[in-house]
Amino acid sequence: SINKKQVFVVTESVFSTEGAIAPFKQIVDLCEKYHAIPVIDDSHGIGVLGNHGKGILEHEGIKNFQGIYTASLGKALANMGGVVGGPKILIDYLKYYSSHLVYSTSIPPSVFGGIDKVLDIIKDEFSARSKKMWKYKHRISEALRKSGFQITESTTPISSIVVGPSLETILISKKLYENRILSTPFVYPSVPPHGGKIRLIAGANLKEESIDHAVQIFETIQIKV
Repeated sequence: SINKKQVFVVTESVFSTEGAIAPFKQIVDLCEKYHAIPVIDDSHGIGVLGNHGKGILEHEGIKNFQGIYTASLGKALANMGGVVGGPKILIDYLKYYSSHLVYSTSIPPSVFGGIDKVLDIIKDEFSARSKKMWKYKHRISEALRKSGFQITESTTPISSIVVGPSLETILISKKLYENRILSTPFVYPSVPPHGGKIRLIAGANLKEESIDHAVQIFETIQIKV
C-alpha cells in the first residue's frame, strides 16, 4: 500500500522584504485541485489589504477559506501576540500539543482591549486612513527614485531600497536613523549574499511634516554614503 502524506503549502500574504503580494487565490485553487492544505501568514496583510482592511482573503476575494490562517497582532494591529485560525480539530490539537502555546503566558486583558479598539478603528476609519497611507507610500517611493535609489516593485505600503553589500546596507540604514528615519536593514542570511535591502513603511499615523523631512533626507543621503 502507498503511505499518503498530507501536503501543506505555506506562504506569506505580503513578502515583507520587498512588499510583493502572493497570488494567493491561485495557490488556494491549486491546493483544492491537488488536495493540499494552504497555510497563510497574513501578518503584513491584515489591517492593510482589502477594501475594508480585512487582509489577504478579502483582497483576493476568497470565500469560505478552508485552510489555516495565521497573523501577528503586532504590525497594523499595533499590539502583541498572534492568531491561528482553522478547522476545530486543528485548533484543539494545537491547544494540547503546541509547546509554544502550552508553556506561554496568556495575553493580558489590557492587550485584548487594545486589539478590540484597533479593530473598531479599522472598521470605522479604514477608508480615510488607507488613502493617507497610500499617499505617503507614493511620495516616499517617488522621492527615493528621484534621489537615485533603486527600489523594489511593491504593491503594498512597503518601499524597499535595493543596496547589495551588507556593509553598505547597514551604513545607509545608520545614516537614515541618524536623521530620525527608522528603517529595517536586511542583510545575509536574511537575504541572499550581496542582496541587502532597506525597508521603509509608510504609516497612516505619520504626519505630513515627517514625510517632508524624509523626502529632504533622501535627496542628500545618497551623496554622503
